[in-house]
Amino acid sequence: MEAALMQVVVKYPKDEIKNHAQEMVDYIRSQYLGKPESSTDSVKAAKPKYEFNKDATYMWVIVIPNGKGDINKFRADLADANLKYYGSAELTVNNMLLDDNSQMVTVKDFSGHEKARDYYDFMLNNKEVYMALAANEKFNKFSISAENFGVFYKEKNIQEYLTFFNENFLHKK
Repeated sequence: MEAALMQVVVKYPKDEIKNHAQEMVDYIRSQYLGKPESSTDSVKAAKPKYEFNKDATYMWVIVIPNGKGDINKFRADLADANLKYYGSAELTVNNMLLDDNSQMVTVKDFSGHEKARDYYDFMLNNKEVYMALAANEKFNKFSISAENFGVFYKEKNIQEYLTFFNENFLHKK
């Protein structure tokens, strides 16, 4: 219960509900620990790993498991599509190992959430770019800010980031 209350404190820092949740957290801690942590200590401890910033610099990422396609051909096809549809944006395509089992292909840089979201939507609808990858395979695709990428690459927890992405990035205007 304490963890759920801390999520309310972190997620709604300017809402009145935050104060009520913090009071309950302090009460719970006083019952079990003898004295509550200060509110600022508990908020720092519960700081989320990822933060949404609409003005950040973003990149688009696809995670490709080993053996699920020709990475070099995919990168070339992606670069061609970028030139054709985003020529003036000067996008760069790179790939890097995520772990022993998969690689990431990245496209960067997008200034702000809106441009990153436009590209994400473009890639959802651009089926011919994926011809070099295994058919019938679902690949994890997302946009991520430069700040969040550092955390993501260190943690390498795709599902955790996708949860954040779906809750935050996809639902922002």
